[in-house]
Amino acid sequence: MSTTTPRTPSADALMQSVSLYQQAIAELVDPDEDDEIGRRFHAAGRQTPAQMLETMVDVVVLLDQRAEFMESLMRRYKTKQARLEARAERARQTVRQLMDVTATTAAEGTLGTASYVKPRASVAIVDFAKLPERYIRRPEPEAKKLDIAGAIKRGEAVPGAEMQTPNEPVLRIVEF
Repeated sequence: MSTTTPRTPSADALMQSVSLYQQAIAELVDPDEDDEIGRRFHAAGRQTPAQMLETMVDVVVLLDQRAEFMESLMRRYKTKQARLEARAERARQTVRQLMDVTATTAAEGTLGTASYVKPRASVAIVDFAKLPERYIRRPEPEAKKLDIAGAIKRGEAVPGAEMQTPNEPVLRIVEF
C-alpha cells in the first residue's frame, strides 16, 4: 500500500534502484535458503522503484520477524541445554559413586570410557589485595549515558558531554 502517488521514474531513479537491488541481492539473499524473503527479493528486481521500496519494507519486516523467532528458539534451546547439562552432571555423579562402590578406577561403556585421572594444577588467588597490578584485569571505564542525559535535561552542566541530535533522520519500520 503506497503512501505517495506513483509517478513515472526517471532514468536516473531506475538506474539507482537497479544498482541498489543488485547490491541488496549480493549482500542480503542467502543462496542456501529458498524462502519467502528470497522470492520477494527476486520479485523486487522486476518492479518499479516505488514498488521495489514497498517490497523492501516488507522484506525488512520479514527479516526482523525471523530474527525474533530465532532469538526465541535460542532461549528455548538454552533452557533445554541447561536441563541436559544438569542431568549429565547428575549422571556423572552416579558414575563416580558406582566407581567408588565397586573400587574401580576405570570403566568402559559402548559409547565411552570413564576413569580417574590426576588433577591438573591451577592458580588459586588467596589474597587479591596483594596481587601486583600487572596481574589484574580492569574493565574499561564506561560513561553512564542515561545519568548524563538526565543531568543535562535538568539543566546541569556535565563537562565533556553534550546532547546531540544526528543530522540524518532515523529510519523506523513498523510492522502492521
